[in-house]
Amino acid sequence: TMEIYTNYPNQRLHIVNVSGNIFTPDYLLGVVEAKRDEVNLNISLNNYSNIYGIQFDINSAEKFSISAEDVTLAERGKNFSVSVMSLSDGNLRVVAYCQNGKCISSGEGEVMIIKLTPAELLQDGEHFL
Repeated sequence: TMEIYTNYPNQRLHIVNVSGNIFTPDYLLGVVEAKRDEVNLNISLNNYSNIYGIQFDINSAEKFSISAEDVTLAERGKNFSVSVMSLSDGNLRVVAYCQNGKCISSGEGEVMIIKLTPAELLQDGEHFL
């Protein structure tokens, strides 16, 4: 609520309900480095507000395996715990969260590297994640 005071003697105070949305242009950037038997997904975060958790899905036509041990946290993400799960063939979910109250402060830079292991050796050419 917002309180508005006026000069009008009989109704000096008006209480007005206010609602709205906030938009913070925080975003993740993923850069892929691929070899025939291994794919590294480098995740960077550009954030204006403090971040206490990150969740994103990796959707791919290729079949990759991934586990929490395949995630290496960079200096910015060192306070996070990571959970990785398979949603379905080619669909993976990564959740990184902080339980100790320490967050990622505003800034930009790499937070993690994810090693994706393909089910089969990758052929030369373009592959889309």
